[in-house]
Amino acid sequence: MFDTKEESNSVKIGHIESFNELVNEHPSILLFGQGTGSSYYSKGFNRVVWQTEATFFDILRYWGIFGCILFIFIIALPQKKISLKYIIPFLFYYINAFTNPLIFNSTGMLVIAVYILLVSDKSSVKYIEKSNNKKSITL
Repeated sequence: MFDTKEESNSVKIGHIESFNELVNEHPSILLFGQGTGSSYYSKGFNRVVWQTEATFFDILRYWGIFGCILFIFIIALPQKKISLKYIIPFLFYYINAFTNPLIFNSTGMLVIAVYILLVSDKSSVKYIEKSNNKKSITL
């Protein structure tokens, strides 16, 4: 499973090695990041990239440790007690996103938005009424 000779693993290892080299050359990236959409050379693809398969390293590179902690805090800590039926699927998705670029695309943002909707306090969400006074959305 973690064979370094396997192509997919060697690509991911190349991304991580390149990230380590970048941070060694510019340690301030760990604190403040480079900004969303920034690029760097990755040995994994042997070219300049803005997103890799090492998503959490990308988050660190984009926003630094403070932004990374804030991002994970917003996603991981629900605003109320929630059922395991919501947490478990999202947790598995998040684990899968660690090795695939799934968070920073439309699919990843949709999953995060649905999770936040499910765990948010719905008392602030009001019914949307149409002009004929029929309720069109109930949350």
